[in-house]
Amino acid sequence: MKLWDTEAAAAPVARVPRAAVVSLQNGVDRTRCWWVRSGRDRVLGGVTHIAAVISEPGVIAQTGKLQRVTLGELDGSRTPRLQATADAFRSAGVEAVVSDDIRRVTWEKVVFLSR
Repeated sequence: MKLWDTEAAAAPVARVPRAAVVSLQNGVDRTRCWWVRSGRDRVLGGVTHIAAVISEPGVIAQTGKLQRVTLGELDGSRTPRLQATADAFRSAGVEAVVSDDIRRVTWEKVVFLSR
């Protein structure tokens, strides 16, 4: 979903007990909406790296083999849920990297996309 749809999606997710949220959207402010609705302690940071294009309206086509997600707790800690989330991505065949500084990784992607 796009960033402008986050508010509508966050409300029902907030009602799910103990649900963790990982936003893989672009943008540096994307996690704020999730933690305002769900609680900061329920939000993991995430950044995707994928080569893709909009091949036609409503269709995203992957154009390369890169499919990596970088995950991290917002406070930089290593937690069991962080490891479990990374393991879930790996079991789905997606390279998953755990970061101690997900905010830095997020800013790096913003800078990359702005070039």
